[in-house]
Amino acid sequence: MEKEFLDFLPLSEVSVKGTRKRRIGYKPYTGIALLAAFAVFAVCIPNTICRIMGIFVMAVAALVQFTVRDRHVMDIYTEGVLFYEHRDDSRAAFFPYTSIEGWSVRRNKGSGQTVLLLLDDQRFVMTDTFSLVKAENVLFSVMPGKEIRA
Repeated sequence: MEKEFLDFLPLSEVSVKGTRKRRIGYKPYTGIALLAAFAVFAVCIPNTICRIMGIFVMAVAALVQFTVRDRHVMDIYTEGVLFYEHRDDSRAAFFPYTSIEGWSVRRNKGSGQTVLLLLDDQRFVMTDTFSLVKAENVLFSVMPGKEIRA
């Protein structure tokens, strides 16, 4: 079977229907904030090991915050989903809910999570994100009966 790739268009050429409800990004801001809060708490404990651990965790949180580039992964609209191209978020493709047969969010080893859409013509569209919970909750709220269980 030959792989078929979708043609992502420049954003100015994409016909989007409805109003935007949510945007899913690549960077997990909630996780970074929780790590930073834990680090501050650990540094405040009067114990050398806790302080060293807190400084290390704060360094990791800062490293992720300032070196990982955030990009748009997908936008949820009232009429469908706008998927951005993996490497270039100035290109995208819009999929109405009627053309989406199913969706899934899967964990990968070492590379975050993959958001997967199964289209009605049996093609798959997928992209990576570290915002697993947000992506899953949003997709479940707009397409509750279309979740694909692995």
